[in-house]
Amino acid sequence: MSTHKPIGDLRLVGRTPEDEQRDARALAAAEAFVPDLTERVCTYLREQTGKAVAASLGDLAAFADALAALAAESGGKIDAAALARDLEDEAKAIGAGAAPDPQDVEDEAVHACREFTRHWLDLLVGAWHLWGKPETGVVLDSNLLPDRSTCPESARAEWEELAAESKCTLRASAALSADDLAEITPIACKNVRSELDRGLGVAVPDGLELRQIGNDVRLLRA
Repeated sequence: MSTHKPIGDLRLVGRTPEDEQRDARALAAAEAFVPDLTERVCTYLREQTGKAVAASLGDLAAFADALAALAAESGGKIDAAALARDLEDEAKAIGAGAAPDPQDVEDEAVHACREFTRHWLDLLVGAWHLWGKPETGVVLDSNLLPDRSTCPESARAEWEELAAESKCTLRASAALSADDLAEITPIACKNVRSELDRGLGVAVPDGLELRQIGNDVRLLRA
């Protein structure tokens, strides 16, 4: 669930105020490639509320077992497993039925968009440095992330650690599920590729940009 903690500030040592302003513009422009997240965030918040309600009720399975035992003592019969499932479903339904505050949803959607974009751009900038700032650029994969197969062997472990940590932090900081992220990524990539197909570069912080070079999308010095 969202913590409203940014996964990176995209600031590098030695950057001038002008550099930081340019990076901020690149971040804002990249956010436009992300589809509207309001409905997804609203659904996520409802589901999390439902889970919280169920958790607050304690061990429903143990409660159902206790009721079944009491019924057995008086000659009755209760299916404890079925009762536990019904209680859990009812608790989740109660929580999910509590509509999130519209302003909270809007704020969380804006934040999720920002964090999704930061995650992508941070990985691009990180790869640029780990790959050794190659003159021919960093080749990107179908998800417009650095192609792991082109990573220098000496930097592969650090890259894997960076990518894993960034992904975990994104999940913790944005009100989006893993399924949401899997669905959002190709939509955002399609929007970026549409820009590239028009012969335009896509700005990336640290003075970089994405460009279409033949059949490849590459991260290059702007």
